[in-house]
Amino acid sequence: MPDISPRLRRRINADFPQHADVVVDRLHSLDQLVTDSRQDPDRMFAAVVRLAQGRLDKLDRASRLAREDWRDLLVGADFGNEDWPTRLSAWLDVPAPAGDGARRGRHTPRL
Repeated sequence: MPDISPRLRRRINADFPQHADVVVDRLHSLDQLVTDSRQDPDRMFAAVVRLAQGRLDKLDRASRLAREDWRDLLVGADFGNEDWPTRLSAWLDVPAPAGDGARRGRHTPRL
């Protein structure tokens, strides 16, 4: 089972303060996909969380997108290019604005 890093766990807690455990469980439902993709687990899980924008309905949509084509998931979350480690760190290492689960990142792709 791929681990969820402490910094991603902090972001989940900030984005989903009432539902963090639900989010973690749903992310772990993607464990086999993450393993099969051979991508960095933080990158894959964070892409789902980023596209979810603090909303469980969008978390479900992002999870479906991951299952349909994980590459589209990474591109949609802005983690699809070579500089993804820098973008991932910038997103994970900045505290989420309080009460602003729907407005993060440079742009927000529609799911």
